[in-house]
Amino acid sequence: MTVDPLTSWLQVELARMLDVPAERIQNDTPLMALGLDSLIAVRLCGALSEKVGFEVDPMTVFDGDTIAQIAANVRAVRTT
Repeated sequence: MTVDPLTSWLQVELARMLDVPAERIQNDTPLMALGLDSLIAVRLCGALSEKVGFEVDPMTVFDGDTIAQIAANVRAVRTT
């Protein structure tokens, strides 16, 4: 199984922001169930923008229910 660096980073970063163990956040874990709110989503968006080197629209995070979806949204923006 290949480990996706962006998804791994999202898992660790979001765990830090939500103050939960990273193991609780799997690729398909619904983030709202873990306490993701608009403030944390905006903070994650800022950190994600720094990580990928371009401005990530907050809707990229808001439209992703899981870290796998957020990573896919970022990749889609990166390739356009």
